[in-house]
Amino acid sequence: MSDSLSSILRVHSTPGHRLAIDGPIILAVATSVDENWPLGLSAALHGLPLAVVGLGQPGWSWTTGNAGKLPLLRAALQQLHKLAPHRAVVVADATDTVVANPFSSSLLRRGDAVVVSGECNSWPRCYRRLYAQHAPHQRCLRRWAACYPNSGAFVGRTPGLLLEFLDALNATRQRDADDGDQGQLHHLYLRQGAPAVRVDGAGDSFLSLYP
Repeated sequence: MSDSLSSILRVHSTPGHRLAIDGPIILAVATSVDENWPLGLSAALHGLPLAVVGLGQPGWSWTTGNAGKLPLLRAALQQLHKLAPHRAVVVADATDTVVANPFSSSLLRRGDAVVVSGECNSWPRCYRRLYAQHAPHQRCLRRWAACYPNSGAFVGRTPGLLLEFLDALNATRQRDADDGDQGQLHHLYLRQGAPAVRVDGAGDSFLSLYP
């Protein structure tokens, strides 16, 4: 890893665990974290570099459209694109995500598709009627239950691919604007535009738990 890249990554160190130089970079937005932060500790346990953006900034709520999140992600991905253009990036919610298993190359087998975590419910609005006509969703349901896209975790094989993905998300902004990136992701997936979006219904890479 270059010195420049290291300087923008907040890597929580755990004694006896080495940095996984071939694994993805984890990117999260957080206005504050503490020493017991689950995502930071679990990323360190598995030796994965963790980039954190937004520290010290005022907080916001998804009920106001998550307006602060996407610009911060875009700025961070632009930096990663300059410093590590061929490195995979996992974008994850900061407060309710943990790295449960070691990195596997299967995470990146989807090529130019952005793989997003799947969940069993359409949230924050019910789009079941629209998904009834959505072929990829219906194929997923024939095998699995977690077939609705969840913006809480997604992965792209390069920062450039994820920048393209964020641009596509922003293009759906006029619809259900108050639902933030989660609502935008539903519309992008339903539209089946570029870049390709795949839902990890099998839970191969991500597992969403609903209380």
